[in-house]
Amino acid sequence: MDEKTINELKEKIPQIIERQKESYISFLNFIEFTLKPNENKIKDMYSLVLPDNCDFERLVHSAYRNTEIINNIIQKYSSIIDAIDESKNISGQYLQLVFNTLNQSSIIRKIKSYLGGCINWYNQIIHDDIDFQAKNGFINNLFNLLNQTENIESIEYLQLAQIYAFKYFSNPDKNFVIIGANGSGKSSFARNSKVVLDKNVAIIPAQKLFVLSRIDSVSLGNSSREHLWSYQTDDKLCKNLDFARALEQDLQNVYRSLVEEQNANANEFFENHKKGINCQREETVLEHVISIWNEILIHRKLEYNKGQLIVSIENGERKYDFMELSDGEKAIFYYIAHILLSKPNSFIIVDEPENHLHLALVIKLWNRLERERTDCRFIYLTHNLDFATSRVNAEKLWMKSYAPPAQWDIERLPIDDELPEILYMELLGSRKPILFCEGTKSSLDYKLYTRLFPDYTIIPAEGHLQVISYTRAFNKSSNIHGNKAIGIIDGDFHTDEQKNRWKKDSIFCIDVQEVENILCDEELLNACYKSFYANEEQLNQAKELLFKNLKQNMEVQLLEYATQTINEYLKANLIDKPKTEEELKENFKTLLDNSSEYIDSLIKQRREDLNTIIENKDYSLGVCKYNNKGLIGIVPTVIEKDYKDKIFIFLDQHPEILDMLRKKYFADIPRF
Repeated sequence: MDEKTINELKEKIPQIIERQKESYISFLNFIEFTLKPNENKIKDMYSLVLPDNCDFERLVHSAYRNTEIINNIIQKYSSIIDAIDESKNISGQYLQLVFNTLNQSSIIRKIKSYLGGCINWYNQIIHDDIDFQAKNGFINNLFNLLNQTENIESIEYLQLAQIYAFKYFSNPDKNFVIIGANGSGKSSFARNSKVVLDKNVAIIPAQKLFVLSRIDSVSLGNSSREHLWSYQTDDKLCKNLDFARALEQDLQNVYRSLVEEQNANANEFFENHKKGINCQREETVLEHVISIWNEILIHRKLEYNKGQLIVSIENGERKYDFMELSDGEKAIFYYIAHILLSKPNSFIIVDEPENHLHLALVIKLWNRLERERTDCRFIYLTHNLDFATSRVNAEKLWMKSYAPPAQWDIERLPIDDELPEILYMELLGSRKPILFCEGTKSSLDYKLYTRLFPDYTIIPAEGHLQVISYTRAFNKSSNIHGNKAIGIIDGDFHTDEQKNRWKKDSIFCIDVQEVENILCDEELLNACYKSFYANEEQLNQAKELLFKNLKQNMEVQLLEYATQTINEYLKANLIDKPKTEEELKENFKTLLDNSSEYIDSLIKQRREDLNTIIENKDYSLGVCKYNNKGLIGIVPTVIEKDYKDKIFIFLDQHPEILDMLRKKYFADIPRF
């Protein structure tokens, strides 16, 4: 589409939208200032003019309900204008879709007509309350008006759905990745997207049948290429009998096009040579396809010889036919050929590009093909998050849901350096709230949290800083995914002030220094020791080990506590911007002068606290205050040598113990 037409559409569309917004606003004003204040009076007129029609109350209440829908429609109209104004390189096809959809809207014309009739007749009624003709005209127009607006959601929303859904394709200079679960509407969206893309659309389906036979004769024209282009444009994102038949011929048609072009090139070169024209033979598309295939699969060599595709392994000693290749190897040839044969400046829609292929090969292949066809734009439909993440320069769209025939709920994924893209995409599919915790999927943290909080999706994030960062980042984009996240981190000597600050961001710091210590809980040991065939003496020995180990590691505990507390103190007491050099020196000196006394007081107080635990044999407090991830490998092994593994079997069999641990250590964690 030429620039002049695009500019004309950019001028016309806002004008149409403003006129339609005015009609809707007039309707809302009529409801608010005429219908509502005079509902009883109008109801009496309705009964007089249409005595056999009992729909008045239903239609009126429907109109009241639809005011919110109409306000949403007005907002969507405004967002369309904003998108057009803000886009520097908007697609002409998208503008044409918007213009046609808005211009063909019949409901708005009818609303405007019936509303005008209502207002005119009502003004006459105000001047002459006994004018039956005016009442008749008013009520009939009102009846038609309310009937039109009753179904406004299904009619107008449907018309706006495509405009709104395809706004992401309004900029034609980007590649796209559409992610979503099977059945979320990716294929139907891509199929319908042809209305906003150019006529040069090539669709590569997910389902493929790799059937190839020798070609004995081909024409020297372009008939096969024309046939292939027609096939590429066809809707192949659905399943029917014609589609199945087309699939059987797909690879054969691609191959025929390649061979046809190969022969035409050879014939042209031969004719030029006969005429004495000295020219260099250009590389054919088939030769280029083979070259890229050999580049992707370095341990195989593909060649075209006497009408056949022959494959050899490394040294070329063993040769075999193309059809003996694996589906993945044939798929690579198929993809390369389709992409190289696509029309210039095409939009290439690839459904499930990862099919039949190992991820590393998929990434290598599509990186290479994108470099090869920089004139084209690629639209990938996938539910493979690793592949989606690999498209670093593509716009990522999340297909949340789909309601036939044309309502897609689509969101653009935000760019957020704090939350890894692949993790973000993984979390989009969760219907449960998210709980970020420390550790990995093989750690005790994850095993414990999945049992304590089955109503959450548990995501281990390694360290506490990642938990904090991920929780904040995920909640920051809640307007997109509509979900919420919390974070739980270990005590690790964090101060109460810091814990309270984190809590405001839905990050909860437990009172236990290490979450693994919860598995050494006194009530838990008392409940499980008999199940492990231990006796009471062994139970008491296990508890004594905590005090013994704490006493042995006292100095290490004191230094760890003091170091962590000092670090947090320094972060909280950073020197403000001084006005002079002397002020800076004085502030720094004050910090240093107080440091020795501060450290002494920290260690003294902590030593007293830990000694009190040991002297009073306060096992429960010891479990909370002892900062030792290895405690679970020391204390309960007296009861059961493989306690670390078997305790989870016990917890699975005793949900009441899990409930006790939840109430004891996680009382602040919200339940859903």
